[in-house]
Amino acid sequence: MKLVNELKQKELRQSTIVHEAENWLLQATAEVQRLRELLNSSQKSDVIFSFSKISHDNKLVEHFTGLPNKETFFALLKLCDGLEIQYLYGWKVSKLTRENQLFLTLLKLRRNLSHIDLSVRFAMSETAVANVFVSWLILLHYILVDDLLSTVPSREKNQEHLPASFKGYEDTRIVIDATEITTANPALMDKQKRMFSNYKHKITSKGLVGISPNGNVTFASKLYAGSTSDRNVVIHSGLLNCLVPGDAVMAGKGFNIEDLLPDGVKLYIPPFKDAPQFTSDQVQETFGVARARIHVERAINRIKRFGILSFIPQSCAPYASEIFQVCASLTNFQAPLLKSHEDDEE
Repeated sequence: MKLVNELKQKELRQSTIVHEAENWLLQATAEVQRLRELLNSSQKSDVIFSFSKISHDNKLVEHFTGLPNKETFFALLKLCDGLEIQYLYGWKVSKLTRENQLFLTLLKLRRNLSHIDLSVRFAMSETAVANVFVSWLILLHYILVDDLLSTVPSREKNQEHLPASFKGYEDTRIVIDATEITTANPALMDKQKRMFSNYKHKITSKGLVGISPNGNVTFASKLYAGSTSDRNVVIHSGLLNCLVPGDAVMAGKGFNIEDLLPDGVKLYIPPFKDAPQFTSDQVQETFGVARARIHVERAINRIKRFGILSFIPQSCAPYASEIFQVCASLTNFQAPLLKSHEDDEE
């Protein structure tokens, strides 16, 4: 009898164990299914941050991209249609749509967010962020700089939209000025010396910006070492090759380049003081040139609102010129620098 009871208890324990095991297996299966559904949901859902989440608000679009609205963003995206992206690391980033890859790139240029920040926002690795950013930077450079900024509009074209401030300077084809960008200290001592700016008293890179009289950026040079003179920047920038007889260039006093200009090209700069006091004609000329060329300073301020140009780190040094030129070109997608032909008479 005792043996029978022991066998029954053993069978009961075994039955309980089997029942508990079945319950555990059912729970485990349900948990696996829940996790699988959660994973599938996260893969199908949009990234943490995307253009669609800010496109409804023009202020947000401008804040994050530097473009005025979603229509302009999609116009820029359309310019990229049909062009294959040559990815930096040789592998495609399929996680992000082309729309959000462009958004990530503009976000980096405008707000200068770190790669780790962008990796969290877009739920991807820092390597993938770098792969997207550099690849799209090169694509945008091809479209916006190599294509759209490949020629400087003629003076005849400029005269179709000539602001009132250029009265008396109607033959001006381009207004130029140089700007300096703070740059990371290079490792080589010789390069440090070349990049040290006596004007800024720090390591910089220098670029040349040119605008048409109506305020559009029509020329943006590569970046040169901060110690490079304005004169040498002009020589190496390629600007001189764009000019033809009958053109005029407007610049500041620092651009002593009259002897460099092709035959038949005029230079407008404020007059130098060769007497204790300016003559009335010199005063008028100083005012006239200053009034006209103020817009190139405004254009440069727009360019520098792209946060990535506040400081170019060593990691971006190989692409510094492309960054500068793309940012300069992107300002042409913003609202006109001059609201009307009479803007500067207000």
